[in-house]
Amino acid sequence: MVDPHEPFLTVRTEHAGIALLDMHRKGIAFDADAALAGMAADSDTLKRGTPDEQIEAAYDDWATAELARDLGRTDLERTFTAKAQSYRPMWRSVFQTPGADGDIVKARGLYQGTLWQYRWAPIFDLPWMTATVGRERLLGELHHFFDAGLFNMTNEPDIQVPWMFAALGQPQATADLVQTILTKPIAHPYTNSGKLPVPFVGRSFALSPQGFADGMDDDAGGMTAWYVFATLGLYPLVPGEPWYVVTTPAFARSTIDLGNGRTLTIQRAGPVNGRITRASLNGRPLPNFRVQHADLLRGGTLTITTVRNVPQLQDTGAKTPKDGASRRR
Repeated sequence: MVDPHEPFLTVRTEHAGIALLDMHRKGIAFDADAALAGMAADSDTLKRGTPDEQIEAAYDDWATAELARDLGRTDLERTFTAKAQSYRPMWRSVFQTPGADGDIVKARGLYQGTLWQYRWAPIFDLPWMTATVGRERLLGELHHFFDAGLFNMTNEPDIQVPWMFAALGQPQATADLVQTILTKPIAHPYTNSGKLPVPFVGRSFALSPQGFADGMDDDAGGMTAWYVFATLGLYPLVPGEPWYVVTTPAFARSTIDLGNGRTLTIQRAGPVNGRITRASLNGRPLPNFRVQHADLLRGGTLTITTVRNVPQLQDTGAKTPKDGASRRR
């Protein structure tokens, strides 16, 4: 039964603003001015007590500022940009260097997840995080996150993290991680309420009566959507920004019916476990391994090229979710 008091069709009281910004920037028509007014009013009702609530509210405020900018409302843009950035001192003190409680589920009042997992939550502010920490250090900490088994594939707080490597210039690390999560048994040590004394080891996604890993929380289709995007080789890293990270697709060829006689074909030229070398849309290179939503809607062919790995030449820096023998691939 749908609760008529929920602000959006979801699992609890998340807010519609980020989705509305995303839809607006992807060309879905609605009364954007009315939405902006509602988003601005909603900001004063958001919880901001715990570290995760501060980040979630900041993301909402960022969406309001971005929609205000799109609609030429510079007054609201300035106000909500400042509100969106107000979480930053907290992030520096709590998340920049997680302490002894960094791997404790629900530490410091977090809803579900750990400080390490929520550390990456302000994905809308990735340029600031990168500038604050430094790109090389941030990449090193991302590798540590997976090597130390801190990643949780059974809940949503950190499901975007595998794609952050590509956004920071390491597309092979993203390709290797996503393929591992899609195809191999890995350790799943976390539940929504705590950490298991003995991790569940198995496939994250499997063609079986229990298709999800033990304890996985699909939350209104969140994990299902993750799987679909991952198999297509696309991921909307920053909801509210209309582009996708491109990585190696699971299938050699997929076709999406876009309507009005248009189709998008996603094809992989090369082995699924090869080294990703190139992505192109209708022959045009995508040098940053990202593609715009509007370009995909025009249809055509998205091609991801891979080459077979040569062990003595391979040094991708990719790291995998901990499976008992995490290593540099």
